[in-house]
Amino acid sequence: MSSTPVSPSSSTANDSSYTENSSVPDAYDGVAVVGMACRVAGGVESPEQLWKFLLAKKDGASDIPPARWEPYYNRDLRNKPILNKATTAGYFVENLDDFDPQFFGISPNEARQMDPQQRISLEVAWEALQDAGITAKSLRGSSTSVFWGVNSDDYSKLLLEDLPNVDAWMGIGTAYCGVPNRISYHLDLMGPSVAVDAACASSLVAVHHGVSAIRARESSMAIVGGVNALYGPGLTTVLQRAGALAPDGRCRSFDDEAVGYGRGEGVGAVVLKDHAQAIRDGDCILGIIKGTAVAHDGKTNGIMAPNAASQALVAKNALRVSNLEASSIQYVEAHATSTPLGDPTEVSAMSSVYGLDPSNPCFIGSIKPNIGHLEAGAGVLGMIKAVLAVEKGILPPQANLKTLTILHTGKYHNAPGLVSLQMHSSFIMQR
Repeated sequence: MSSTPVSPSSSTANDSSYTENSSVPDAYDGVAVVGMACRVAGGVESPEQLWKFLLAKKDGASDIPPARWEPYYNRDLRNKPILNKATTAGYFVENLDDFDPQFFGISPNEARQMDPQQRISLEVAWEALQDAGITAKSLRGSSTSVFWGVNSDDYSKLLLEDLPNVDAWMGIGTAYCGVPNRISYHLDLMGPSVAVDAACASSLVAVHHGVSAIRARESSMAIVGGVNALYGPGLTTVLQRAGALAPDGRCRSFDDEAVGYGRGEGVGAVVLKDHAQAIRDGDCILGIIKGTAVAHDGKTNGIMAPNAASQALVAKNALRVSNLEASSIQYVEAHATSTPLGDPTEVSAMSSVYGLDPSNPCFIGSIKPNIGHLEAGAGVLGMIKAVLAVEKGILPPQANLKTLTILHTGKYHNAPGLVSLQMHSSFIMQR
């Protein structure tokens, strides 16, 4: 783990405790972010390390660890020539297999049958609570909810397609629901515990569900996040054949040389509380989510093709829920996957809502060139970056940006006030 954790069964007198609030509800004033944690490519193991990584414009791309795809060379003789042509570059977490099962009371045998996405999510959720100053002991039996974005089944295929070695723990160990359920189980949480698969918007939709659960008073607190781990070549091959991946495995959001994205792995976790409750509990409030919204593209030229009108709609809906004017928004953390179709579509959508007055510009950026596209985990890492920017009052520079696409193609010509330095889930953040 990235830091020495406190034992699940211990606490100190100075630790913050969590309390259920059964009083008359306050007027809604947003949901507070009170804790964050992450682990991504480039050796980044905390939000503070991530912030330094962003300011330095670092790029965490590398080659895939050789052992990841080794089993597939032996499973079928036809695999080798395909694997030799596959894109092996991307954004990978160091020592992803490292895990201390005894800390969580898990047997070594069961741990081996757990998807690394479950292991790392459990660790990072714990670290987010540490960051919030909330002890695990104080949450036992509470209505705390867990919503987690996950849609990679690489490890499941690796284990369950090896039929002679299938074992009992591999069912829950490789299931999507196992990711949030592990967190809820080991922390003894009794609120909703749901895996969210909404493609690249998964972790932001998880945030949306967490905010909704708090607003509906179904939960007094929510632990939300998303994860991605790359253990098999199948989806990489699919995306390569679809033309979605950059040959060198690097993201170049908004850049003239962008031809696709680099797949990334990692995890991000955020602890949410009702704003008024967080104030009463004396929490350190990192930011306030004023509102969230979710939408779908509807029918486009293809099921994977983006829709600018729908993206603009979700941004407007988030503003409406937040009771804010578009002119008050000064920064958009974009999805910006570095695809020739996706980036211009998104910028066109955002520029139809934000930055309409060139004298009051709205800045735009994306974390993907730093840490890759985490797919199901992408949105929450963008949110963590946005919270850090709001907290510190600085917009980090954009990595891997040499020549804005606007200068050569005019693709962004309808964005007069959108300046480069969302995804179908949108959130509005304030300090």
